[in-house]
Amino acid sequence: KLTLAQIQALRLDGGDEAPPTLETFLRAARGRVLVNLHLKGPFAVQAAEVARQVDASDWVLFKAKARKDMSPIADEPLYRDVAFMPMVGEGAARNAEQLGEVIIRQASGVRPIPAVETRGLRSRGFSAVREAAGAVRVRVWINTLGMSSWKSFFGLAGDRLALRDPDTSWGRLIDQGVSIIQTDHPAQLLSYLKRRRLREGVTIATAETATSSPITHAVLDTQR
Repeated sequence: KLTLAQIQALRLDGGDEAPPTLETFLRAARGRVLVNLHLKGPFAVQAAEVARQVDASDWVLFKAKARKDMSPIADEPLYRDVAFMPMVGEGAARNAEQLGEVIIRQASGVRPIPAVETRGLRSRGFSAVREAAGAVRVRVWINTLGMSSWKSFFGLAGDRLALRDPDTSWGRLIDQGVSIIQTDHPAQLLSYLKRRRLREGVTIATAETATSSPITHAVLDTQR
């Protein structure tokens, strides 16, 4: 473990900048990007407080794993006034039907959820989550950055394969009902959507800091 002073003495790869604090990053990102945070334990509490301090509660998206029989996480005190999205993987329930029930339960709270992130679901589990998400009118989010969140779904890789064969990767995801794709290659995905005549209605959130260091993670909302 490093202290804050030790971390700030480090320099980002390829530059002379110190790693920013979350507060610094959020102030720079305001009005430019949706920030997606996956934190555990006390770190989530601290991050939520920072988001409130900089008035970023409505565009910083927190997320946590949801499981069978859990009450709506979005209604928990920690997330009472910040945007929240549940994540669902194979371990969330015993079978595909119960995975769908997890989504229904998570969407039944007082505070609405915008989407559900699928992580490592096999075909039957994904289908159940997709159908449940459609029933409660929330979007299906998938992360193709590091491949792990959807490798089990099709037995394919993520962004790397998408650059070579977008029909087999991004295209297949969209055809199966995914409507939010988090990618490191937004320009290529936008070009692919244009070729498929799906460009209309697509929204994109990208980030580029006020410095020379780009942040290329992006979320594309393929509205259907």
